[in-house]
Amino acid sequence: MTKELLVNTKGLLVMTKELPATMKELPVMAKEELIENAYAVFSDFPKPVQCTNHMDFEDAEFNEILLGVSRRELSMEQFGTISWGAMPCLNAAALAHFMPRLIEMAVDGNIDLDGEPFLCRFINSFHSFSDDKRFRVFGPEHRKTVAETFEFLRTHYRKLLELEGWLDEAEKGVRNWSE
Repeated sequence: MTKELLVNTKGLLVMTKELPATMKELPVMAKEELIENAYAVFSDFPKPVQCTNHMDFEDAEFNEILLGVSRRELSMEQFGTISWGAMPCLNAAALAHFMPRLIEMAVDGNIDLDGEPFLCRFINSFHSFSDDKRFRVFGPEHRKTVAETFEFLRTHYRKLLELEGWLDEAEKGVRNWSE
């Protein structure tokens, strides 16, 4: 096990979390290929004029944050927490535009602002493909890339997913996105 020190936006240590050592020992080439492929496949989705469906207070704030950042520069701090974050607010165009970065943050083993592995949030948000109308803009190559991401997560983070209770959803994600 390796120890991850989690630091909040003010640079203060907020907690430590034990993570399996294998999280830092992933086959780099396979991961890099998956990430670069995701950026290439989703490159046909330009940054939208509006990133959220509604413009109430929170959505307007998320919209402003997302419009001010490039696809590759989106950070965990800008993306927020599980309880206050942009993921559920993204419209179809923004989800497709930012999907490569979300894939990158998931396969890189990023820790979110709640101190949890972002890959769990990714799996929770996207494992049930057919339930979300925002994915209608995804073509076969986009769906294949997301399926490959779920396969990568299931394969390389299996122990963590078992520990966190997300392995079944990761397996559903592979099936749902492969159909």
